[in-house]
Amino acid sequence: MSASNQFRGLDPAGAAQVRAEYGVDGSGLNAAFLDTGLNPTLTTWANNVAPGWDFADNDADPSSSVPHGNIVASLAVANAPDHQGVAPAAGAVPLRVVGDSGAASFANIARALEWVIERVESGDRSITVVNLSLSDGQTYTSDWFSRDGGWGQRIASAIKKLRDMRVAVVAASGNSFDGRQGMGFTAILANTISVSGHNVSGDAFLASAQRLANGPNATDIVAPGEGLVGPYGDGSLGFHDGTSYSAGIVTGAVLLLQSIYLKRFGVLPSVDDLERWLKQGADPLFDPITNATYNRLNLARSASLIPSPQLQAQRLVPRSAEPVSSPPTSAFSEPDPATAPEPATPVSATPVTSKPTPSRTIIPPQRLRSFQTLRSILNERWRNDASSNNPRLNNPSEADSVDSSAYDATTPNSPPPLSSFAGSGSNRSSLALNKPGIEFTRIETFQPGRIR
Repeated sequence: MSASNQFRGLDPAGAAQVRAEYGVDGSGLNAAFLDTGLNPTLTTWANNVAPGWDFADNDADPSSSVPHGNIVASLAVANAPDHQGVAPAAGAVPLRVVGDSGAASFANIARALEWVIERVESGDRSITVVNLSLSDGQTYTSDWFSRDGGWGQRIASAIKKLRDMRVAVVAASGNSFDGRQGMGFTAILANTISVSGHNVSGDAFLASAQRLANGPNATDIVAPGEGLVGPYGDGSLGFHDGTSYSAGIVTGAVLLLQSIYLKRFGVLPSVDDLERWLKQGADPLFDPITNATYNRLNLARSASLIPSPQLQAQRLVPRSAEPVSSPPTSAFSEPDPATAPEPATPVSATPVTSKPTPSRTIIPPQRLRSFQTLRSILNERWRNDASSNNPRLNNPSEADSVDSSAYDATTPNSPPPLSSFAGSGSNRSSLALNKPGIEFTRIETFQPGRIR
């Protein structure tokens, strides 16, 4: 079976059904891929690669023959007769953050995210989703990056701002699973849509796929991550495995969900709504290793949860009121609450007795003491660290010479590790991709070989 037929046969996101049923294909929308760059000459793209930027070399040419970015983007937006992505009419904006060394510095990732923010703020709202198929190879159960005072915090702030602007950031969970729950950076940030990967049959996680079951930083969705077809740098197709590619599929799914809502209301949905539709429409996936149940992508069911203007009007406007006016026609105008109200849960028929709202929140004394105790413990840890010879990630200039053996990335109350990302042994402020010989730690290896 050819690679392209295998891809169509799997239809890993159920995308063909959604495109046909709702008449959407991602047209008019773009996804920014912070990755190794793209080869724009491949027939995979059918001329849907938009101008981007190379942050690794600081020039306007983000092209690359390294396959990782091509594969991720193709799963989302490929538009060739023999290779269709989930949203084939959407565009790809290549933002090359991975240099020739195979590492993406925190600084380049932050600048690329801020580049997207600048485009949106300038009125160009065509980038509606950002894909981050990058991970540091570590295992975190909580987010320390949002307050590290350095590049990690800058990245987290940019992702939060994009979410507030209705631009979704999809992040791969990482491929360093060792039996312990947790995800890598940037997926551990709560404001990303974090994605892990499952096998072809959909009944189990990939052996290497990282996952986190509970809490505000838990894995949001699990998508196909095995036997996915994408192009190498020369355009030949092969099968690929890994959470990077699962994230590419979810990026395409987000584009289709955005397209449906945009078609109905004339504005983009909030990222909260996108995340809710993905989770509520998902199938359960039980993982016996972590003894927890996760959300497996079911795009058709998620699409069915998107409200229609008629249902919104029936729920929110009295029957005697005048008909609701048509939604704005501008695809990227700011939401108008009167014409594009936020989807809400169905109203219960049971009367609800309102309670008076207290004038202030009262924290029980025992909770207050526990907060103070926790703060004093954390402050003491940070003081000890500051007085030692172990500067943290908020000191990128000093980080290369740091010994991080004392830090445990899997302990919730420990600071971020200083160990090199993906084990490169040199760069403490970068996400690495392609260390040879470590399967799924950086660029997912392509063991099955090329499909001819």
